[in-house]
Order: sequence, then structure tokens, then C-alpha cells
Amino acid sequence: MTYTADSIWNEERVGTARVHASDMPMLCCARAMLSLEIGIPTLPLERILGKPADRLSSEGAGLLKTWIRRSVPRLLARFGGGLIRPWPENGTLVRQPLWQRESGKHLDIDFDQDAWNILRWLAHLEPVIEKEVVTIAPVPPSWAGKTGQAFFMWRLVDTLGRHGACGAARDAALEAWAGHHLPLWLGHPLVPTREGSKPWSGWLQGGWLTQLEGCQSWLCHRWEDEIGDMVTVRRNSDAWLCRLEKICERGRAWLKWSSSAEGRWDLAGPLYRALCPGTLNGLLETMDRLKPEMFSAGLSQGQVLANRLGVLASLFEEMVLHHQQARSRLYFDEDHAAAQALLHQVSHLPGTEDFENWAGHVMERVRAAQIP
Repeated sequence: MTYTADSIWNEERVGTARVHASDMPMLCCARAMLSLEIGIPTLPLERILGKPADRLSSEGAGLLKTWIRRSVPRLLARFGGGLIRPWPENGTLVRQPLWQRESGKHLDIDFDQDAWNILRWLAHLEPVIEKEVVTIAPVPPSWAGKTGQAFFMWRLVDTLGRHGACGAARDAALEAWAGHHLPLWLGHPLVPTREGSKPWSGWLQGGWLTQLEGCQSWLCHRWEDEIGDMVTVRRNSDAWLCRLEKICERGRAWLKWSSSAEGRWDLAGPLYRALCPGTLNGLLETMDRLKPEMFSAGLSQGQVLANRLGVLASLFEEMVLHHQQARSRLYFDEDHAAAQALLHQVSHLPGTEDFENWAGHVMERVRAAQIP
């Protein structure tokens, strides 16, 4: 099904729906993903009538469609599509939320059979515990390249808990989908990239772009969470540096994609916002505290570890170059509007009035941390 913005806000409220008991596992998962009020229940899901049904009843399907019509635009607005900042639209800049920028067009997210298969997978999951290691069966549904499926994939990963059977399902889903799913690939920088994967392919068209623009704030928060975890969770210097290298590698790929002919400049904005002083100062302080540990095994080994800190300086060097290249886009360039939208975001970063001065400060901190 497809939907328009007007069909959400003007729809009359309906009374309590009655559905078949076999619908409850899938509907409970859908409610968690669409409402943000609760998390997905502990896996395996409670099954009132034994083995879960393979499909929803007509009443259950109708209720789920109603939830989708009401909730999807609201979620996209909450996670970034509702931002009132300059957005590129047909070569010009507009200050409108997502549903107004679409000018009444269909938001073009189609919830077909492949989307329902995400819910069916959750309903049928069976955790297997061997030697305290949790695995899940069956395996996650394959990527089918459908917009509704991609929306449920994003919400599923974001709603599942990180521990036990839920954590195992979340990890399996990320491994299976992130290679094609750009928001998941960008938002989870520690997920390994499979050889030959192209998560950015096609994400600037139709319902794909709707979803990408609708999770800009979510992407920023995801990176803030990853960096915050590096500050709060104690790790040895080698494990900490491995994590830093993976995050910086994903950040460089993000910059490269956004400035390419297949990307869009302003969609790198969440990366800039996530690396502003409010988030990164804690990471820089952690880097300084790890310095004695890095050199505890001797000067030679310590210098090897310290040199690995250079990935953070390299990322900021590329961000400065990326920012300068955006400034150089001329008025008659096709991507001028997108570059201007990025420059607006960078000029309004919290905690710094001049991004390039902030980047210079970070690079100086890294160089100081590399000296014994």
C-alpha cells in the first residue's frame, strides 16, 4: 500500500479493533516498531495458540494498515524529516518539513508481502542456547529491495534489545541487511562491510530518499551513542583503537558518498553534528587517559598504538576538505543547493562557531596524544 500525508492527519479515529488471537505475536512486534512506547517483547514471543500463524487475519491486516498510515509519517518526521532547515528541492532550497516538500505527492513507501515477512520472521523466531551462546532460527529474510521492507528493517533493528535472544536477532539482522540498507550501514559503523556491498545504491530515489531524509536526526543520535559508549565502557587501548578505526573508516566512506555524483552533500550533516564538541570532547579526554597505557609496554610498541590515533585526525582532515569543496560549488552547478544545505548545517553546529577551527583543535589534540 502507498499513502499520502493528508491520509494520516485527517483520518478519523476508530474504536477498539477485535483481532484473532493468532495475530497477536506479529501485531505486538508491529506496535513496538511503530509506536516507540514499548520494546519488542522477549523472544520467543508468547504464543497463545501454539505455533504462530503464517499470515494475519483480515481484521489484523486491516489494523496493521491503519497503524502504518498513522505512524510512518510521524516517525519519519520525528527522526529527521520534520527538521525546519534548508533542504534541496529541484535545484533550490526550501524550508519545509518532509510532507510539505513532497507537495502532496505519495510518500511512496510500499508495504507489500516482503514487509510482512519481517513480522512473520519475528513471530517464528526460536532462540537456541549452546554453551551460553545465543543463536536464532530461522535466519532473517533476504533483502528484496522493497521500500516497506526497508522501513520495517530499520525499525526492527532500532527496537530490538541488545542482549539475549533479542540481541542475537538484532545482530543477525544487521549482518544480513546493512550491506544494502544505507541508514543501517551509516547508523551502525561497527557492522562489517561485506565485499562488493553497495549500501548507497538507489537511496536517492522515491521512497528510499523519503526514508533517508526521514532518519537524519536518528543517524546523528546513533553516532553520538557509539562515541558515548567509547567514553563510558572501559576497554584496553587496542580494543578502543580498533573501534575508533572502524568508526573513522565508516565516516570517511560517508563523506566520499555524499560528495559523489550518486550522493548528496547535505546528507553528511549528521556526521558533522555527531562530531561537534558536545559529543567528541569526552572521546578526546578518553584518548588522553589511555596514553599511559599505550606506552606501558615500551616506547616502540607504544608508538605503534599511538600512530593508530591518526585515523581520527585523518577523518577531520577529510571533513575540512569536504566542507571546502561544498563551499566551492557554484550557483550554476547541479549540486549547488545540496552543498548550500550542508553549509547551513555546519554553520549551526552546537558548541562551535567555526567548524574548521574546531577541526584544527581536534587534530592538535591527536598529535599531542601521539607524543610519548
